[in-house]
This record gives sequence, structure tokens and C-alpha cells, in this order.
Amino acid sequence: MRWRRVRLLAGVAVAAAVGACATSTPSGQLPLRQASETPLSGGPVRFDYTALDAARGLLFIAHMGATQLATQTYTLNINRWVILLNVSIGLGTEIIIGHLIGAGKFEEAYRELLRSLRMAFCCAIGGMVVLSLLAPWLLGAFTHNPAIIGAGVVLIRMGLVLEPGRVFNVVVISSLRATGDARFPVIAGFLCMWGLWVPFAWFLGLKLGLGLIGIWISMICDEWTRGMLMYHRWRSRKWLSAAERSRLTARADAIAEAQSAAPQEG
Repeated sequence: MRWRRVRLLAGVAVAAAVGACATSTPSGQLPLRQASETPLSGGPVRFDYTALDAARGLLFIAHMGATQLATQTYTLNINRWVILLNVSIGLGTEIIIGHLIGAGKFEEAYRELLRSLRMAFCCAIGGMVVLSLLAPWLLGAFTHNPAIIGAGVVLIRMGLVLEPGRVFNVVVISSLRATGDARFPVIAGFLCMWGLWVPFAWFLGLKLGLGLIGIWISMICDEWTRGMLMYHRWRSRKWLSAAERSRLTARADAIAEAQSAAPQEG
């Protein structure tokens, strides 16, 4: 089970990396065709920065000038490698937990998330330490503007606090979705984003004049608050009822599909 999990997570990471590289190329269409549609358990839960692209803070940064916007863009391009790794772990864990829920192995699914969470947390901290040490040189690959490099170094090093908090959201939310417990992440994401992130970003970034540092402080508060809510949700096992319903629904759908296919085969 352990090596299967490692291979699955590695495969998802490679696929995500290839996808990220493909989206950055100007070639356009890929020679792909749709084979089938496979619905996942649960429902959409990302009514937050992922859906609305508010993580880049462009709503407020657009008022701060071209230098601030360039700094934010370069910084996120560098941090994205750590984010990509943890998103890959989250997606791989979602697949594994979906299988475990379908098999009725709820306790094993519970432990699986905690193992993946520790892995992602270590990757986030380790990755951000490396990026923080290399920040001046990495930013120098994008620009020679000393103002952008100086501000970008500060933001990347703030990522040492931001990215571990993001881990809880990326990994735990994916796992809650796999159990069918999608309502709680949606509500928590909506309340934290519009009740915490947006007001703090405006107050700290614009009203107090902290600029990008204020924006990132609000991002840190949002990620950690939401992350702790998701972590408590998982540890409290309140998702078990949703998992049982998802399992029963999937079983009923499979039985109905098998029964409808039987006369055709006969």
C-alpha cells in the first residue's frame, strides 16, 4: 500500500508538472481527444481564490502600480513550484481516499490523509527554505530591477509562513471532497475569503499603505484560518456521515448500471 501510494503521488506530480509546462507554451492545441467522462465523488468546493483567482490580489495590486504587479507575478511564478507539488499530493490523496471510502475503509482513509498531510507539510517547508535561500538569484532571472528583486525576496520568505498554511487547504479540502463532504469547505471558503482575506487585503495593503506585504499578511491569515478549520473538520470525523452516503450512492449506481446492462448482453 505504501509503495502504491508513493507511485500514485509521483505520477500525479509528473502529470501536473507536464500540464503546467504545457500551459506556458504558445503552441496552442494539443493532439488530444475526449475518451470518456468519469465523475468524482462530492461536488465543487473551491469557492475561494482558486475559483476567483484572488490569490494574486490583482483587484488591489492593480492600484499599486506596475512595479508591484510585476513583483507579485514573478514571486508567484517562483512559489508555484512548491504549490504545484502540494497540489499534486492533494490530488493523489483524493484519489486514494476515494478508493478507500468506496471500499468502506473509513479509518484507513482517516490515517491516509494525516500521512499525506505530514508529507505535504514537510515538502512545503523544505521547498520554501530552498526558494528563500535562492530568492535573489531566482528573481534575477526575471528582472534586474533592484526594487522588484528586494520586494520579491521579502515575499518569497514570507512564503515560509504562507505555504505551510496553504497545505491544509489544498490537501484536506481535496480529501473532504473525496468523502462527499463538500458543503463545509464551500461555506468556510466563502466566509474566510470575503470576511477575512478581502477586508484585510484592503485595510493592510491600501488603507495602511503596506502594499504587497499587507496583501500577503491577509493571505497568510486566510490560509491558516481556513486550514485550521479544515483540519479540525477532518480530525472531528464529521465527514463520516457524508462518506457513508457517498459510498451507498455509488454502490446503488453501480448496481443499477449493472442491471441495465444485463438485458442488453442477454
